[in-house]
Amino acid sequence: MPNESVVNSENRAPSTSPRRIHSPPSSQYVELSKIGSGAYGLVMKGRNTKTGEVIALKRMVVRLSDGGIPQSILREIGLLRRMGDLEHPNIVRMVEVFTHLLPCNELIISLVFEYCSCDLADRCPLNDAQIRMFCRDILNGLVHLSSLQVVHRDIKPQNILLGLDGRLKLSDFGLARLYTSASLSPLVVTLWYRAPEVLLQCSYGTPVDVWSFACIMAELYTLEPLFPGDSEIDQLKKIISTIGVPPAYDWPIDSHLSLGSFAGLNVTSLSLKLGNVNPIAVDLLKKTLAFNPHCRSSARELLFHPFFANT
Repeated sequence: MPNESVVNSENRAPSTSPRRIHSPPSSQYVELSKIGSGAYGLVMKGRNTKTGEVIALKRMVVRLSDGGIPQSILREIGLLRRMGDLEHPNIVRMVEVFTHLLPCNELIISLVFEYCSCDLADRCPLNDAQIRMFCRDILNGLVHLSSLQVVHRDIKPQNILLGLDGRLKLSDFGLARLYTSASLSPLVVTLWYRAPEVLLQCSYGTPVDVWSFACIMAELYTLEPLFPGDSEIDQLKKIISTIGVPPAYDWPIDSHLSLGSFAGLNVTSLSLKLGNVNPIAVDLLKKTLAFNPHCRSSARELLFHPFFANT
């Protein structure tokens, strides 16, 4: 799996003595240990000193002299608050947001989340029953996002967390958007989990999240990425050499590449590539890995697939 910053996992630095975080009186937390860091800032495991609840604290430092709070941060907070009004067991819960202004004209923005023990990348390998249960959790989360007209746009193992209740929860909504008829930015989704319509820089919607789900599901079985491309063109070639060259009528008219660019590729069927994976699981994957997003099963439809009959 790609070596990327983890938003909420147990891959952390050694614990240090708890120290109080700068916060208003209504938001009293102590830091316990580091969870992860990245371009977004720092994530710490912490504890609410009033309730004793263990939480995850995502802290971002914004220089107000650089033009104020970035739209990406405001958008993420707005979406999390919107989803918080309709709390769902398969979406990570944001507890609160607070800020602290430093004398140097820097603003610390702190997002408090429910604590999750690890991410899906850390949880492998899994047995068949666990894969079914976790896939159901992911799809339930996607159904909820779809009902709110939200496209996550960055579904990958590192953004799927295991909660203390044993359920998987979708997290990291920094790239998420409300979808409309307008075209969304193509610069989304970690490459290996990117749908063809995104790679072709075409308009897209919630089916891109279903495609990412399918890539993750296959990875849970084989313990290796289904389409480990090293560029957008290579990613498309790996996809087409597995699901086959699409018919001309399925090729998007707004694509910046022609179908002829992929003629002559050797095709290794999905079934052969997955080896001894349960045939029912392979059937579900075929329904999610349709090149044409309009032919891709929705998250809600997939929950009624025989793959989930005994979960």
